[in-house]
Amino acid sequence: MGGAAEDLKKAAKLALTNTPDNSYFSVVQFDESIKLIQDFTQNISAVTFAIDQYKVSNKGTCLYDATYSAIEGLQKAPPGRRAVIVFTDGKDENVNGKICSKHTFQQLVDLGLKDQVPVNTIGLSYKKGNINEVELNGMASSTGGFSAIA
Repeated sequence: MGGAAEDLKKAAKLALTNTPDNSYFSVVQFDESIKLIQDFTQNISAVTFAIDQYKVSNKGTCLYDATYSAIEGLQKAPPGRRAVIVFTDGKDENVNGKICSKHTFQQLVDLGLKDQVPVNTIGLSYKKGNINEVELNGMASSTGGFSAIA
């Protein structure tokens, strides 16, 4: 995420504005591992603080595993409308350029459809070639979400 880290934080905080009063949020950081920074809460200040705790790593991006895990995590969320917003700097790969996730693109799309969870994707990178725009758009459109690349 490197140079896009501050933009990621700003975009994530912007996503918290104008949400319904009964909204719950959690914050998950991922690279080659997945770390829950903030469990589900309605406390926007706690969520904002969690976003500020984001740390850049030099590891890969297990995009599919992280997104699959986020959809699974919604099972313990309070009832209501559900969605996942994924902020990513690239594509599913480890530091050696090999596939990083144990789950496939299709498995995560299938889970999103089964659980009726739209996956919204935000691709942020200073190097356009780093983002797999086709897959991010496909992940979003296949599950009823939106996609934006910057």
